[in-house]
Amino acid sequence: MLKSRNVLILFIKSPMLGTVKTRLAKDIGDEKALFYYKNFVINILKTLRNLNVDLKIFYTGKEVISWLGDNYSYVEQEGESLGDRMHHAFKFCFDSGYEKAVIIGSDLPSISIDTINLAFRKEVVIGPCFDGGYYLLGFSKNKFNSKVFENIDWSTAKVFKQTMVVLKDENIFCLDKERDIDTLEDLMLS
Repeated sequence: MLKSRNVLILFIKSPMLGTVKTRLAKDIGDEKALFYYKNFVINILKTLRNLNVDLKIFYTGKEVISWLGDNYSYVEQEGESLGDRMHHAFKFCFDSGYEKAVIIGSDLPSISIDTINLAFRKEVVIGPCFDGGYYLLGFSKNKFNSKVFENIDWSTAKVFKQTMVVLKDENIFCLDKERDIDTLEDLMLS
């Protein structure tokens, strides 16, 4: 049973050495990158405690559940590309009865509760990153546009612009630009 008509989707990976924050790991090593990744996720979850919406953790790797515990609602990610996996997450939530869904990842540990609450007040919302991607995407069920997950060059500086082209006819709200943490430079500037 749904506690809320709104759901926050948190995308995370299993905390395994050499598989998370790989661009950051090139500069600081796999162990430190894993340390930061785990802390990013924990910081985000602490922030989300004060959120008045349901939380669904969409994960890769069964280790996530043993790491974070049974207090969360988990759904395994499905799909080949990041776009496929995000599309599945939105569809899953809307098919489960939610009226509004917002997705974030673990790359912006400083995301504020105010930013997330603002996102839930908009029908179509995106949070752009300085690197050309986005840190947040949200839709009301009646405004969901699955085309934002097709023909996007994922993990490139083109993602935000390509997404905005797809959403050009929508009344989209852009949040403030943020710096997600993918590289050592991002970490130093955050």
